[in-house]
Amino acid sequence: MWVQINNCILAPFYSQSDYKKWNGFRLLSVDGSLLELPPESALYKAYGKLNPQARLPGARLSQLYDPLNQLTLDVQESPYSTGERELAFRHLARVENNDLLLFDRGYQCHWLFSAILQKQAHFCARVTHDFNNQVKAFVGSDKVSSIVNLARSKDKNNEFYRLKSLSCDSIRVRLIKVELSSGEVEILATSLIDDKAYPNALFKALYHLRWDIEEDYKRQKCRIFIENFTGLTPLAIKQDIQAQVVSKNMATLWKLAAQVHVSERNKNCRRDYKVNFSYLLGKFKDNFVKSILGGLNMNAMMKLVEQLSSSTHAFRPERCMERRPKKNCKWQHPMGYKPAF
Repeated sequence: MWVQINNCILAPFYSQSDYKKWNGFRLLSVDGSLLELPPESALYKAYGKLNPQARLPGARLSQLYDPLNQLTLDVQESPYSTGERELAFRHLARVENNDLLLFDRGYQCHWLFSAILQKQAHFCARVTHDFNNQVKAFVGSDKVSSIVNLARSKDKNNEFYRLKSLSCDSIRVRLIKVELSSGEVEILATSLIDDKAYPNALFKALYHLRWDIEEDYKRQKCRIFIENFTGLTPLAIKQDIQAQVVSKNMATLWKLAAQVHVSERNKNCRRDYKVNFSYLLGKFKDNFVKSILGGLNMNAMMKLVEQLSSSTHAFRPERCMERRPKKNCKWQHPMGYKPAF
């Protein structure tokens, strides 16, 4: 039910032409995360543990996410033993032609790229320096960009491709070197072959847009508390996850409406200002059911949008913070994040 509700919520939004895109593409990102589950025997049996030493059962979560509009199109939960690439393949049911998908290094493989191309969509993925011999040769060369033919995955046989209705043929991929401010060189592989329409200079900023899916997992875990489940069965876990995604998407659509007011009010300011999402969640929770059932009239909706636009924060895209090493013992709920939903 929650999956259908989510699709119904997003369909009107994407039927309009003025939502945020990247060079005409609907930009989507795929990434996974891990969830700790309550210590219940049914959940141990259904999901297993994240590792043999883990105290709690755990699930793998994956989402198909629009980083420009901050909406989740699809979410998949599964036992930890299910691979990230398999979950990414399941997301493709929601992918349309002219979509552009962003991936990190965990998704580099011929069969997944081939599946995306069969959907008449495109991809841009980071690959490791030793992904294959072609990438190794490219890394050792002076070239900034190169077009290569990516052969079939050696670890997958013909039967695997047949079961997924995929072509075994090699695919043309453009390799691009991107140098970070730290001096590290990343290698990106993309199906956007035309270097005139899509110059190399575009791809550093493009791949950086993928980072917002990491921020979205932080929003789900630290602000929406997606791991605070209401039931102890696999069905309850599945429904809770899907329901939280619906609530997050509804809140995001309200945020987009409020952001129009914020941008207009602060158009002459030196910095851009964004709607405070934590404040928005706190206000929105009292109107969530009414929003879904259509119980808000126009005056009530306009009043709510005005309230949501009253709390803002400065947006500083140039700010960069170094990653701190993880501590062995860390409290699950940081003091900086208070319950808002």
